[in-house]
Amino acid sequence: MIKKLGEGAFGEVYCGEYSDSTGHTHLVAIKTMHDKASREARLNFLKEARIMRKFDHPNIVRIFGIVVDQSPLLILMELCEGGSTLSYLRKNRGMILPRIKLRFITESASGLKYLEQNNCIHRDIAARNCLLTRNHHIKISDFGMSDEKTPIQDKSLDKVPIKWLAPETMQNRIYSIKTDVWSYGVMVDKNKNNDENLHVWEVYSEGCEPYPSLSNIQTRAKIIVQNYRMDMPQGTPPEVTSLVSKCWAKDPSDRPTFAKIHEELQGLSATITEATTISTRSEAE
Repeated sequence: MIKKLGEGAFGEVYCGEYSDSTGHTHLVAIKTMHDKASREARLNFLKEARIMRKFDHPNIVRIFGIVVDQSPLLILMELCEGGSTLSYLRKNRGMILPRIKLRFITESASGLKYLEQNNCIHRDIAARNCLLTRNHHIKISDFGMSDEKTPIQDKSLDKVPIKWLAPETMQNRIYSIKTDVWSYGVMVDKNKNNDENLHVWEVYSEGCEPYPSLSNIQTRAKIIVQNYRMDMPQGTPPEVTSLVSKCWAKDPSDRPTFAKIHEELQGLSATITEATTISTRSEAE
């Protein structure tokens, strides 16, 4: 292990080196589990590794292996040198190009589309769990709460931040791919209360908290009882306004699939790229 990258409730994460069967050396993130962790925590740790081993997608963190015959338990994963998207947004506030922000949410949708196709519920979709490569491409991480059964019912809400939860999760403890769609909508659209009282996309708000003026209890009451939704910001493309509104449909069956979300964002990206190209050519002439 080269250096410590961070720590959580049940262990630390280190940067290290891993040599594969061909002799090639990779820089990796090594996730550890405390010796004194509970049996449930250890089982969830192993479950996370088992789920991640099945994935092969450019926007999902790759797992190299797991070490179980020594203490502590270890998971060897792809190292994302850009850190979390949330940290990046906060550190670079005011300097991130619109096309980069759009790429972030498009790549996130691509990874979630893959999980959807593999019947995997992430259950903790948020900017803090989307890592960045050295070249700032999205890698979805943290599958500690994920499940391959959909839908599922979990009696506890202690593990997940309330403000990212779908109404049916708050009310009935139900998780499904459609609750991930709701959480994705929160991830890409957070409120920002500042001197101008603006509301902006989460990625465009650059790391602000959703429902900033509300407590968890107030947020739950407004969403369930009043059917409240955060306002979309002025200047948001109409395609995006429509898309996020669909992600927040009260009836889960009315929410789009991640395949549809990704398709629409790809179309928007292509339109913006084409418009930029035409504008550049006109200026050159």
